[in-house]
Amino acid sequence: MKRSSKSCEIHHVIHSAVSNNYFEITELLLKHGAKINKEKNDYKASLLQIAVENDNKEITEFLVSNGADVNSKNGEGKTPLFYAVENDNKDIVEFLISHGADVNISELINGKIPMHYAIDNNNNKDIVEILVSHGSNVNKYNIIHMTVQKDNKDIVELLIAHGANPHQINLFGKTPFQIAVENQNFEIMELLLLNGAITS
Repeated sequence: MKRSSKSCEIHHVIHSAVSNNYFEITELLLKHGAKINKEKNDYKASLLQIAVENDNKEITEFLVSNGADVNSKNGEGKTPLFYAVENDNKDIVEFLISHGADVNISELINGKIPMHYAIDNNNNKDIVEILVSHGSNVNKYNIIHMTVQKDNKDIVELLIAHGANPHQINLFGKTPFQIAVENQNFEIMELLLLNGAITS
């Protein structure tokens, strides 16, 4: 079904407004027919995702308060939470989760969850703590291996305290301890040994 010319115009203008952080224009267009959850761009990104990618908390909060779907996925299967985590934006991460963002939702390409991005991109303990405290799966797709590879003892300790398996074997047949040995990280080696890591 084709959009009307007015609908098409609103669609393009509201994407431009959100992309350029124009709060008042975004607000005006939503009052005059823009559909908060239907207006997606060519990459299937929602208005909320664009606002989050731009680190714009004001527009993010406005969209959510007006019914934006916090778990809407783009063409890669990513939700707005993925982008808040990638941007290292603790405030928006907390806001989205408090409004129902799923911390264990997987993207389409490789099945990663937001926790993978928290560790792989930023290694930010504060964001990892937020995700863990809201039930993020600490044993999903070798998260502990990634953390050991990043040499972040504090996050390794945090993950183990929340149930991460120190015996887990990754796709290459390695345990977290073996990765710590390869990295010559004695502090993490000791931490893993204290938690019963497999050494052979």
